[in-house]
Parts: sequence; C-alpha cells; structure tokens
Amino acid sequence: MMRTLPRLVPLVVVAGLLGVASTAHAVPSTVSFTARITDGDTPVDGTVTLHVAIYDADAAGTLLWEETQADVPAAQGLVYASLGAVDPTGNGLDGAVFTGQPVFLELTVDGDTLSPRIPIESVPYAVRAQVADTATALEGFDPGDVITGVAPGAGLTGGGSAGDVTLSVDTGAIQQRVGGTCAAGSSIRQINGDGTVVCEADDAGTGDITGVTAGTGLAGGGASGAVTLSVDTTVVQQRVGGTCAAGSAIRQVNGDGTVLCEVDDVGTGDITGVTAGAGLSGGGASGAVSLSVNTTLIQARVTGVCNAGSFVTGVNVDGSVACGADVVGTGDITGVTAGTGLAGGGASGGVTLSIATGGVGSTQLADGGVATVDLADGAVTSAKLADGTVANVDLANNAVNSAKIADGSVANADLANNAVNSAKIADGSVATADIAANAVTMSRTNTPMGYGTATANGASVLYTSGNIAFTETGSCMVTAAVNAAGNVPSMAVRPMINNVSTNASIVQATYGYAWYASGTQGYSATETALLTISATGTYRLGCQVLNGGSGARTCRVTYLCN
Repeated sequence: MMRTLPRLVPLVVVAGLLGVASTAHAVPSTVSFTARITDGDTPVDGTVTLHVAIYDADAAGTLLWEETQADVPAAQGLVYASLGAVDPTGNGLDGAVFTGQPVFLELTVDGDTLSPRIPIESVPYAVRAQVADTATALEGFDPGDVITGVAPGAGLTGGGSAGDVTLSVDTGAIQQRVGGTCAAGSSIRQINGDGTVVCEADDAGTGDITGVTAGTGLAGGGASGAVTLSVDTTVVQQRVGGTCAAGSAIRQVNGDGTVLCEVDDVGTGDITGVTAGAGLSGGGASGAVSLSVNTTLIQARVTGVCNAGSFVTGVNVDGSVACGADVVGTGDITGVTAGTGLAGGGASGGVTLSIATGGVGSTQLADGGVATVDLADGAVTSAKLADGTVANVDLANNAVNSAKIADGSVANADLANNAVNSAKIADGSVATADIAANAVTMSRTNTPMGYGTATANGASVLYTSGNIAFTETGSCMVTAAVNAAGNVPSMAVRPMINNVSTNASIVQATYGYAWYASGTQGYSATETALLTISATGTYRLGCQVLNGGSGARTCRVTYLCN
C-alpha cells in the first residue's frame, strides 16, 4: 500500500528555561509531532506504526536518532506523536541531537518509508536551550558545569543549594589550633577540641636535680649543693703514661697509669754462643765463629765423571766418583739364546726372537696386564674361561645384561636364593610363556577369594563374605545364589560389593531370576558378574534379592578377585 505525506507539520514544545542567577529547571527531552497521512488521496484512519529517524543530510548521511511508536491513532489522516517519549531517559531528544547543524526527519509508516525527508527548522532547536540558554553569561561553558549546590564533607558544616552558602570547620571532628599554655612547673595533660589545654603540676617537683649518685667507675656525687663526680681509678684504668728504659720491658701497668719495668731476661741482645746442629760442624761461645757442612753426614755435590768404556761404581762424600771398566768386553753380541716362552735366536748374523706357541701363560701375565684393547672381538669365549674364574669384581657394573645372556643359559643353580626379586623384574617383562605350568599357585597370588553363606527372613541384602581389605584396585568375579522356601517364582538375585567406609555399593544391572529347585523345597536364583573395584579400602560381598517374599532365604556367594 503506497502512502503519501502531502503535509508534515512538526511542532516543538520546550518547557523551562535555564536561569542565569536562579536554580536551573530540567528541559523536556520530547518534541511534539503532528502530520497528515493519506493513502493516495484517501486520509488514513485507524492505528499505524511510526518509525521516526533524524539524519544530518536530506539523503543518505549519518543517523542521529531514531524511535518506533506502535499503535499510533490516525483520524482522518491526522497523527500525533511525542517524539522521544518511548525512552526519554535513554533515547530522548536533547542537545546531543540538536547541536545547531541542519537535520532532517524521515518518517516510515507501517514499513513504508515516505519521502522526501523533511528539514527541521528553527522551532525544534528550542531543545538546544538546555545548553545554550546561558551561553553568553557562561562564555561557552556547558550549563552542566555550573555548581548547583555545595554539600559539607567530612569535618565541615553548612553548605546549601541556593543563595550565598557558608562552610565552617566542624570542631566536633577537627581540632582547633592549640592556643592554651601551662604555667612554669606544670605540663599539658589534655588538649580540648577548641584548642584550650588542661594542665597538671610536674610529677618530679620543680625540675631541679635533687641528687646525683655515682655509678660504676665513678666516685663522688651528693644529695644537695654543688656535687662532684670523679673517675674511680680503682675501677677505671688511667691513661698509661709510664715508660721503661732501653734493655727493659713493661711488666705491670698500675691503676694511675705508671708502669713497672724489669731488665730483659736475654741480656743486652748480643749472641753469646752458636752451637752446630745435625749435619753441621763448628760454632763457639765467643768471638767470630764458623759453621760448616759435616760431609760425614751430608753428601757433597757430585762432580766426578768416568771415561768411555767405564761406569760409576761409587760416589765419595766429597762428590768425586769411583769408576770401573765395562765387564761385557768390547760390546759385540756373540750369541742370542731363546729363553722360556721364546723361539729363535742364534750365534751369529741377524737373529730373530719370537714368542713361542703357548709361550705366554697366565704366569707370564701380571694381573690386569691384558686390557680390552689387547683382545680381538670374540677372542675370549666361554671355553677359554674356567668355571668360576670370573668373579663379581671382574665385571663392571651392568657389564652382563640380557643381551649377553642366551635364553635358557641361566639355570636355577646359577641363581642365589632370592637373587631375582620383584625389583629385578620390570613390569610386564614376565610373559605367560615364561611361567611354567602350575608355577604360580594360589598361595602366590595373594588375592581375595572365598565363599560365604547366610540365612535371614525377608532380607533384601545379605553380606556373607565378611570384611575384606583390598590393597589395590582390580576386578572380582562374583557368583550370588539365593534359595527361598515357599512359592516365590518372581524372585531374582544379583551379586553386589559394598564399600564399608562409604556404604557405596557396586552392582550390575542384570538380575538372575528364580527357578523351582525341588531338592531345596523352594525357588532358587543365580547370577554371576565381573565387578570392578576402583578404589582401595575395606569391602564386603553378598546378594541383593528382588521379590524374595517374607520367608527365610539363604544367600551363598563365591568370589575371586585380582
């Protein structure tokens, strides 16, 4: 439906003025708006939805404000709206919209946008009075910056919201300047809020010293008159001023600073004798004395030499040497004989010596004389080693590892009792194939397993195992069987595990239902389940019975946990 807007009459109503010298009144944030809307040439009657938008240009431009009003009455085409009334606080018309620049109003009726946009002329700019009414007096300042009231803060009184206001110091909270004084012989005991003071007489009298007592290291004093204090020289050492003559030394310092001297015990300081010690000779008690090295004890520096063809046979105390002729003749080798472990040799010409086969035995090798680098790879085999010849001390730490040990080469006889414990076995390293049949017995597993039975009348839960301590988590295969006397064909049972400390139960969803057992003269039900223990603690195992009647029923439970 096409609507036209042949005539649009915007009206502005502004209430209140901002007085220069009086209290400011709030300026309304709404604008009255009236328009006549037609559908072609037919005036619109009924209710319409108006969407009003204000832009800063007659086409496109920036949206400055908008509002939608529903169910606006239209009578003979005339509509009236109070723009800004939908949310006058959050979306009112104020100086932020009407800043003085040209603005244009766009109207949309029931989704049809009418054109052209209508320029808003001078009347609506009365809204601008909220910030412009006192522009001349305030010289450009926003009226929001004008002080409209003075409130007293902490420590102040007075203030007001109009006229001349006065602020005063609250002497009930703020201390006035202290102006009170006390007479001689008294002192201030209290300061009042108005600055006056309360005085009291000095506790110590008039202030004169009434006595002087000599303390440690002092003498004198008194209770009246002019008193004197002196150093007590029986306690405090006077400055030492005494001296001793040359050839004597201070032996004692007196309290008055004088000293007691004594003659040096070592005489005048001259050496009175020199005694030759070990390795020396000479000395004396007077005159010029000499000390010499005693060559009967100390070896003189060796300076002798031997001629070619001779060698030193002795060193004399004075450093000379004794020589002797070479006993091997002219030095020519006349024959080479192969000794133990060697082969070859000869009496003339170039001769050769070699290690004979088997020439180097264990007696020829010093302990530790053969290093790893002396051995070829694989040179030392088990055939070369006598049983028991390799001790622990011959093996470096971790020298023998699993790669060095052939499968099955270590027999029980090779292992000391308890030599292989859990610390020597890595987790998961022992496979089923490594365990002989029947090697792991029930006594080795140390797992909870057992059987229990109990009978009760009408009980729905019977714990038959007693308390079992689980030191590690795992699973339990539990079978619960219940027998009830009488006709209870709807009875069912399932196994359960109960945590004693938390009273939390572990059960499975499935029940085993009853069947008639003539041998027990009643109905029996059985169910087996694998239940998981997820936390260590104390548990008990039993049966949970469903529809068991009120008569006697017997629960039997068997379990095996790992």
